[in-house]
Amino acid sequence: MKKLIAIFMSAVIVLSLAACGVSPGGGNGDSPPPEISPDDPIAGEITVSAFDSMFAQHFLQEAAAQFEDMHPGTTINIETFSAMPEVRRATTSDGGEVMVSQIEDDPQARIDYINRISAQLMSGGGPDILAMDVLPIYQFVRSGMLEDLSAYMDADPDFDRADFRANIFDAAQVDGRLWFVPLDYSFEFYSFDSTLIPAEQASEFGPGNAISARQLLEVGSPLHDGSAMLFDQPEFASFGGPGGRRGGMFRILFREDFSSFVDLDNRTAHFDDGRFAELLTSLREHTELGHIPPAVGGEIDIEELMRTRHEQPTERVFYKGGASGMLMMDFMRDLTEGGLMMGGGVFGTITDDDMIAGVAADTDGSVPFVFTQGYAINSNSQNTRLAWEFIKFLLSHEMQVSPGMFGVSRPVRLSAVQPRAEMFFYSMAHGTFGMGQTEPITGDLRQAMYAYLEIAELMADQINSFNFRDVVIDDIVNDEVALFFDGSKTADEVAASLQSRVQLILSE
Repeated sequence: MKKLIAIFMSAVIVLSLAACGVSPGGGNGDSPPPEISPDDPIAGEITVSAFDSMFAQHFLQEAAAQFEDMHPGTTINIETFSAMPEVRRATTSDGGEVMVSQIEDDPQARIDYINRISAQLMSGGGPDILAMDVLPIYQFVRSGMLEDLSAYMDADPDFDRADFRANIFDAAQVDGRLWFVPLDYSFEFYSFDSTLIPAEQASEFGPGNAISARQLLEVGSPLHDGSAMLFDQPEFASFGGPGGRRGGMFRILFREDFSSFVDLDNRTAHFDDGRFAELLTSLREHTELGHIPPAVGGEIDIEELMRTRHEQPTERVFYKGGASGMLMMDFMRDLTEGGLMMGGGVFGTITDDDMIAGVAADTDGSVPFVFTQGYAINSNSQNTRLAWEFIKFLLSHEMQVSPGMFGVSRPVRLSAVQPRAEMFFYSMAHGTFGMGQTEPITGDLRQAMYAYLEIAELMADQINSFNFRDVVIDDIVNDEVALFFDGSKTADEVAASLQSRVQLILSE
């Protein structure tokens, strides 16, 4: 009951923001572009707030210390709220030990944080800079709570958009303006086992191709003979990360068609028209046919998962899904001991026969990106100039190559792409992940890095969208869908419940 009340309160606050009727930009949409001169003094105090502690805390503290040294008279306060992950030793199948991080998913903590920030913004306060890790970006944009950062970029003679990956900034825009700046980005892609796919079909795959999981299931189903599964992803997984990153194949297919179920522009839900129930039943059919593994739930045992994967190194599946960070590991598979694991499925091992099928696309053919860190300026801030200068520093080459940034994400600053790739390849080869680099990489390792960069840039060039989501809605969807996969509810019952609950979040 407490969880339902918390979700309802979150809905009330978000709805109140939406009901303000304020157009996006500069607080009310009518503010003139800022005037920024490099000669103007940079001074004062601001607060940066992020829910995520694991990825943001150390990086922001490092940046704040350096910025304050560069600009005496400034104070940058850093706030983070999520619990840090548990780091412990895990035993591998060969008796060795590795350090692993286990993150506990805490939906209630996210709801509490969203409620707190939303209430502060509504009352005219709040942190000067907001990390967009769990906050409802789209709702804040539509409620006029964020500054138009494209106006700051255009007004600042020290900022050159040509220094950054243009398609990432373009994809993140709403109404042609940029309301938050992603510091990094990643994309998902699919690989295929070349021993299972006919040459005619394989010729249509490649890193320059964009393809959806739904398409792969359709073209792969006629090939399935029971000797191997189509995908390594279970039909649903009840554990995992926040805001829709749970869910196995369900997560992938729901993400690919999210806008057909949740219309953020018109604040309407469409779970009860038959399509969502069909999605659930089709996943169950794929499981019964042996195309994908059955749903899994409960607490994830890191040591058991590692042992299972290492005990099944030759298991074959037609297709595997992975994030762009795993692509780096793919290019290093022959250069490290013990092999490398890819994706989050049951059979995660990369094999020598795996080849790239294409970058992951949504149902409409668009190619989305996700980010680990992205920041916006609160329109209530009393020192937007200092807030912008700090965000600009986070985008600097110095900070974009910092080991404090999430290692497997890709920087938006072009000059940082190769140095970060080299840092990752070095750390994977020398076991110094997160501790920097003491010498250049050479030989086969350097050639592997160049090969990775060529393919990764080709895939990244295809990015042209960003899926604005709401973590509260994602958590509700995951909770309801779990009831279908454990047999507690029918697909129609889940769809009807979601229609009611999600519409409550969206309605004024």
